[in-house]
Amino acid sequence: EGIAHNQSIREINIIHLSNGGFTWIMRALHGVTQLKILIIGSHDNVGPDGWSELRTLLESGVCKLKLLRLSGNNYIGNEGMGVLSNGLIGIGSSLKYLSLSHNSIGNEGLSSLVDALQTCTGLETLHLSGNGFSFSEGIARNQSIRNINIRNLNNDTFTSIMRALHSASQLEELDISNSSNVDPDGWSELRTLLESGVCKLKRLKLCGNNYIGNEGMGVLSNGLIGIGSSLKYLSLSDNSIGNEGLSSLVDALQTCTGLETLHLSGNDFSSAAAGLGSLSTLLQRYEVNLKHLDLSSCRINDEGLRALSQGAANHCEEIDLFPNESITSTGLSYLSN
Repeated sequence: EGIAHNQSIREINIIHLSNGGFTWIMRALHGVTQLKILIIGSHDNVGPDGWSELRTLLESGVCKLKLLRLSGNNYIGNEGMGVLSNGLIGIGSSLKYLSLSHNSIGNEGLSSLVDALQTCTGLETLHLSGNGFSFSEGIARNQSIRNINIRNLNNDTFTSIMRALHSASQLEELDISNSSNVDPDGWSELRTLLESGVCKLKRLKLCGNNYIGNEGMGVLSNGLIGIGSSLKYLSLSDNSIGNEGLSSLVDALQTCTGLETLHLSGNDFSSAAAGLGSLSTLLQRYEVNLKHLDLSSCRINDEGLRALSQGAANHCEEIDLFPNESITSTGLSYLSN
C-alpha cells in the first residue's frame, strides 16, 4: 500500500518474497510511473501467477525501466521467459541494462528472449551467465548482434560459434582472445566465416592465441581478404607469428585499404627482415591509410628496422617500437632518415 501511494519511487530491490507478497507488490507498482530500476533476486517461491503479474506490469508501459535485474530465480526457465518476453517488449527502447543470470533458461527461453529484444534498441548490457542454453544457437537466431567478445573457449564451442556467426550480418566487432585450445579446424571455421563476406567487420582482435603462429596466419589470410576495406582495426598481438606469417599477413592486407590501426606486439620478428620489408612495400602504396602501427616487444633489430623504415615513414603517424632492445642508434638513424 505504501508503494501504491508513492509515485516518485525510482528504484526497488526485492528479495526472498512469497508468491503472494510478490504478486501484491507487482500490482502496486502500476501507480509508480517514475520507476527506473527494478531488481528482483532469489524468488524461488514465486509461481506462474507472480511472474504473470510482472509481465502485465511491464506490458502496460507505465514503468519505462532503464535497469531490470532478474537473477537467481530458478522457476523462470523457458516457461517463465516465454511469459516475460511480452513484458520486455513493453519496456522498449528505454531499457539499458538487463540481467537474467542463473534463471535456468534453455534454448527455448533464449529464443523467446531474442524475439522480445527486437524492440529494446537502447539495450547496452545483457547478462545471461549461469543458464543452460547453447550460446551458438542464440547467436544464430539474432542477426542484429554487432559486437562479440569470446575468450578461453574449447575447440568445439569455438567452432560452433563461428558457424553460427554466418547469420550475423550486422557484426562489426569480433574479439577472440586467449583461445589456446582452438585447433586448425576451429581457425579454419573463422577463415570460412571471414571469406564469406557476411560480416563486414570494422574491428578484429585475435590476441594471445599461441596456436595461430605462421601456419594459422596462412590459414586466416584469405579470411582477411574477405573482410576487405571495411576493416579499420586489426590486432594480432602475442600469436607467435614470425617471418612467414608476417608475409602471409601482408599479402592479405592488400585489400584492407581502410585499415588505420595494426597491432602486432609480442610476436617474433627477430629474423623477419623479409617480412618487414614486404610490410614496408605495402605501406608505400598510395591507397594504404595505416596510421598507427604497434611493433612493441617484437625483437626487431637494426636490419629489420632498416627494411621497415621507408614504408613506415610514408603513412604512419605513430609507431610503437618499445621495447625492442636490439635496436641501436644505427637502426633509429634509418627511421629518422
